[in-house]
Amino acid sequence: MIAVTGDVVNFALPREFAASKTWLEQLGPPERVLVIPGNHEALAGNWQRSMAQAWGPYAAPLPRMTRHGPIGLVQLSTACVTPPFLASGRLDQPNQASLLIAEAEAAGLLPIVLMHHPPTALTSKRKGLADLPMVQAALKGAALVLHGHTHQSKLSYFPGAYGTVPVLGIPSLSMKPDVKLRESSDLEASQTAGAWRMLEFSGRQVTVTEYALQSDRTVAARPPICLTLPCRP
Repeated sequence: MIAVTGDVVNFALPREFAASKTWLEQLGPPERVLVIPGNHEALAGNWQRSMAQAWGPYAAPLPRMTRHGPIGLVQLSTACVTPPFLASGRLDQPNQASLLIAEAEAAGLLPIVLMHHPPTALTSKRKGLADLPMVQAALKGAALVLHGHTHQSKLSYFPGAYGTVPVLGIPSLSMKPDVKLRESSDLEASQTAGAWRMLEFSGRQVTVTEYALQSDRTVAARPPICLTLPCRP
């Protein structure tokens, strides 16, 4: 499964959505590519209509939960129209988000949340979630949260129902590499090189390997990290 955690376009123009549909199709079919909107998708009026018309099945109504093996992938939207110079977000349908996480848990699945804005205080109020405490309460049953938005390889946490919930961020895939940061192997360091992450699950254990763009245009793996995910005892 491929998770795309938002900001596929820049100014939410119809021609951008149309071009990004071609890019999504190159990644894989809609049943294997889960896409959620970011704040850049919401920069123009009627953005939801433009996105749905261009992306088709890639723009499935959210929130929703997709089962994949032993995990339940809960896709949430934090994209909303904001005043100029703001990049903040707001969780859409928080009660439904909680219900989907509970549904995954009741089915014996690990609830993995996909969202754009991080549910932790990684950004300023100008760029963060306007309803952060409420979001953390809605997501307390999650085992792991994957987000975009910050353009950084960050590992943060918030209190959950069964322990601290890890929150994984990722750099923008299109960012050019920075030599000084590229030489760092610390996944918690601020990285600017374009990268993607492979997550391999084994029970409550997840191994995270980051593949980052190098200055010679090749892609290299960073040292992996292993996380133990919280879940109901």
